[in-house]
Amino acid sequence: MSEWTMLRLGDAITVKHGYAFKGEYFSDVGPGGLLVTPGNFAIGGGFQIGKAKYYDGPMPDGFILDPGAIVVTMTDLSKGGDTLGYSAKVPNDGRIYLHNQRIGLTQIVRPDLVDRNFLYYSLQTPLYRSHVLAGATGSTVRHTSPSRIYDYVLRLPGLDIQRMIAAILGIIDEKIAVNEQVARTAFGLASAMYRRYSEERSSWRAIRLADTARWYSGGTPTTSEPLYWGGATPWISAASLKSSWIDHSERRITALGAVNGTRLVPAGTVIFVVRGSSLKDEFRIGITQREVAFGQDCKALLPVEGVSADVLFHAIKSRSAQILEMVDETSIGAGRLATELIQELPVMLPSSTEDRVVDELRMLNRLAAARQGESRLMLSLRDALLPRLMSGEIRVRDAEREVENAL
Repeated sequence: MSEWTMLRLGDAITVKHGYAFKGEYFSDVGPGGLLVTPGNFAIGGGFQIGKAKYYDGPMPDGFILDPGAIVVTMTDLSKGGDTLGYSAKVPNDGRIYLHNQRIGLTQIVRPDLVDRNFLYYSLQTPLYRSHVLAGATGSTVRHTSPSRIYDYVLRLPGLDIQRMIAAILGIIDEKIAVNEQVARTAFGLASAMYRRYSEERSSWRAIRLADTARWYSGGTPTTSEPLYWGGATPWISAASLKSSWIDHSERRITALGAVNGTRLVPAGTVIFVVRGSSLKDEFRIGITQREVAFGQDCKALLPVEGVSADVLFHAIKSRSAQILEMVDETSIGAGRLATELIQELPVMLPSSTEDRVVDELRMLNRLAAARQGESRLMLSLRDALLPRLMSGEIRVRDAEREVENAL
């Protein structure tokens, strides 16, 4: 540990503010370059595409981001500053990414002191995050600044060890990226397969959504009762339903909570959001991979005999545009999807669960769900190793062994 030293970030890096691109040239579908926004930062760090926003207007010099550039988010709209200060790398996917306002571009001015990949992971550690949040300004919208980032004092080893640490964490991130690509591909294939069969198969028929399943409403156990929370059963809400493959939530209930104010549904249940701010621009839906509970902002559909959950999921998902047209607004401005409207939606289903497409869709869905689950385990390993590696608590050799065992 004697070879580790202390470095004030401002002595080794700069953080450049982004450009205020004019909104009159924005669009949701392109053409143009992709604006990097705080929404492109995952909680915990890293880049996520999210809802793309394009700019097709006059281009100022110096605000096109290079692939692999390390950026940080300087503004966060969440109460807890969920992504404030976190780092992400600009993807190398052939697209043009633009350095938008509220985003900081880090540039290393002392490469003899700090490795760029080590820096990237340093800007995701709990100690760094605590430093950023402690100096954040604003109550509703949280802000940080280059000067606050500069004042963070980083503990770092020599460059060789820095590179080894970054390489270990990079292996985990690469595995997660591969899993996500496989999951996206499987989902895309399944979606395309459903569309093709539903249009071409004469044996398929249109059925009212109301007749495809038993419909259930959820609820929320009293949050002030600690005996209801912190158990093993995921509790799904409009906020946590972000994946098509439902098997996880940060909020979990106990067996006692499950019988007090909520509802349990088994694996193979289709759940979708019927109330919440997300309904303004997206329709969230997924299939449960295990038993879960769910809240009152969601509906659960347990398919009747002769209807496959895997097909029903894609049937409903394929009608997302029409479903969003049914959404109105609550008194507080959230989106609301009336049950009596969506129940009348016709969906195309095979006449029998023996149809070959049922097995094919099930196989693709399970592949995507399995890769998602594997990625979550890898992410947990990464989050556990990150602070220990960056502080010198665990040796590189021991961390390598843990990663090898996980892979």
